[in-house]
Amino acid sequence: MSGKVYLIASGLLALALSTFSAPALADGKTLVNDYCTACHAENDTGGLARISEVRKTPEGWDITIFRMEHLHGLELDGDERLSIIKYLAAENGLAPSESAPFRYVLEQRAHFVDSAVNDDLDALCGRCHTNARYGLQRRTETDWLKHMHFHIGQFPSLEYQARARDRHWWKEVTTTTYKELAKLYPFQTAAWDKWKATKPANPVGEWRVTGHRPGTGDYEGTLRISRDGDQYSAVYDLRDMNGEKLSGDSKAIIYTGYEWRGSGVLNGIDTREVYALSEDGNRMTGRWYQADHYDRGSEFQAVRMDGAEAQVLLKSSDYIRAGETKKILLYGIGLTGKIKADKGLGLRTIKQNATAVTLDIGADKNITPGIYHVAVGQAE
Repeated sequence: MSGKVYLIASGLLALALSTFSAPALADGKTLVNDYCTACHAENDTGGLARISEVRKTPEGWDITIFRMEHLHGLELDGDERLSIIKYLAAENGLAPSESAPFRYVLEQRAHFVDSAVNDDLDALCGRCHTNARYGLQRRTETDWLKHMHFHIGQFPSLEYQARARDRHWWKEVTTTTYKELAKLYPFQTAAWDKWKATKPANPVGEWRVTGHRPGTGDYEGTLRISRDGDQYSAVYDLRDMNGEKLSGDSKAIIYTGYEWRGSGVLNGIDTREVYALSEDGNRMTGRWYQADHYDRGSEFQAVRMDGAEAQVLLKSSDYIRAGETKKILLYGIGLTGKIKADKGLGLRTIKQNATAVTLDIGADKNITPGIYHVAVGQAE
C-alpha cells in the first residue's frame, strides 16, 4: 500500500436584519427615548427598566423589538428599527468572546448540534428553543428571575408540554435556575467592560478571501470594503477551483464593533452575510447564504491585505502519494518569500506572486508517511 504525504498549510491560517435605504442612520438613543420610555421608566442608575439590565446580540434585540410590535403595538419604520438595534447592540451587546461559543445559531448552521451545559437546562429551556438563545443573553440576577415570570405569563401551557411533566418547572426556575443562569451568563463581565472600552476596528480596505461551498468546493479571491455613511459597501471578486467566477456586492451594518450583517447579491442570487471581525480587526470569519435558503451557503474567511502577517489560507490539496508528483496551489497573503520543503519532498515553482503560488511537489518513492511542511517565506 502506498503512503500519503500530508501537507500542512498552517500559520494564522443571519441573519441580515434588513436591506438599507438611509445614507446615515438616525440617532438610536433619541429613538429609544422617544419610543421606549413611556413603558420603561428610568431606574436608579440612570438606565431604563429592563432594557438596561440585559445584553444581547443584534438578533436578540431584533426579537425584542418584534415582541414589542406584536404584543404592545409598537410601530417603527425599517430605518428606525435598524437605528435602535444598532444603539442597543452597542450599549448592551456581547463581547466577541461571549458570542463565540454560539455563532452557529447566528450563522444559520443547521447541521450543528445544539447542547446545554447540563441536562436540567436542556429540559427546562432547550426543549422549546435553542440553548444558544439564552447563551447569547446576559442579564442581572433580578432580570433572569423576571424572565422566568415572563415565560409562564406568556406561555402558560409550558408546564404541561413534553419533557416538562417530570418536574415542577415553576418551582425550579424561580428558586434555582435563574440563579444558575445569572452565574453562567452574568450581566457584568470583564470581557464586556474591556470590549466596550475598545475602539472598533475600521474594516475599510482590501481583504483576501477564502472559503468553501458545499457541493462546489473551495474558492478564493478578494473583497473590497468602503464606508457609506453608517453602513459599509462590499464588492466581491471570487473564483472557485474550477475557475468559475463568483462576483457581486453587498451593503452591511457593523453592530457592537464587530458583528457584520449584510445583504447582497452574488451571481444574481440574493444573499445574507453573518460575519465577525476579529478583535484586532485583521480577520473576518463567518458564513454567507442564500436569502431564501439559509441551508445553502458558504464558509467565509477574510484577512486584511495591509495588516496581517504572511500566511497560507487555502491549499488545493492536502496530500500526495509516495512516488507521486502533484501540482498544488497555495493561496494567501505575503507569499513572496523563498519556498522550501521538508526533506523527502521535491519542489518546482511554476508561478508565484503575493497572493498565490503554484508548485509541482514530488514525494520520494520511499518516503515515510506522515505530515510534511512546505513554507513560503514566513508563511507555512
